[in-house]
Amino acid sequence: MTAARHGGWLLPAALGIVVVALAQAAGEDHGFMPKGGRALLLELLGVPPDQAELRAIAQARRTEPEWRDFVAARK
Repeated sequence: MTAARHGGWLLPAALGIVVVALAQAAGEDHGFMPKGGRALLLELLGVPPDQAELRAIAQARRTEPEWRDFVAARK
């Protein structure tokens, strides 16, 4: 009688353990990651970037709205 009582939760618990183990074995999915600063900058400047232009951009001091206008003008 105790075996029948334990059988009611044993199968769902075992399936849950298997599902969790398979999810962890699949590894992390980095496909959801947004583009980072380097990828965005290379899109903006092209590959390979012009070194003089890259230096000028790195030394520029702009506010956030000014950077947004700069990027929008480049596209």
